Amino acid sequence: MVVNSQYDTLIQFIDYFQNETIVYCTWQPTVKSESGTYTLGYPIYDDRLLMFIKAVNDSGITVQDYRSKLNGIFDKKEPIKMIDNMNDLITVKAMLTYYVRAERFGDGSWAFAAENMVFLRILIKLKE
Repeated sequence: MVVNSQYDTLIQFIDYFQNETIVYCTWQPTVKSESGTYTLGYPIYDDRLLMFIKAVNDSGITVQDYRSKLNGIFDKKEPIKMIDNMNDLITVKAMLTYYVRAERFGDGSWAFAAENMVFLRILIKLKE
């Protein structure tokens, strides 16, 4: 596939997110050292998922004020339904930005978005 736009690079990840056999994330467990200190567990992401996140960040389509674009319409309990009802590109891009940036606020956010088809549905919406 020849990449013609900033969206084409991202759309190429649709097949990746449709593959139900992929393990997007494993967790490094919390470890207690001999001195009694703890190293908290953390996610270890699949390399291709990390490539997707980098592609999003490099694409130039992220929305700086994504929270205000999603204000009043964001439904954390039913993100797929919300994505399916989106009708404008800026809101879809804001939703993608939200999930890409969510990892800095909560470990495992990318795993949630990948495993629950949030990234897939956003990419399908972008393709439309």
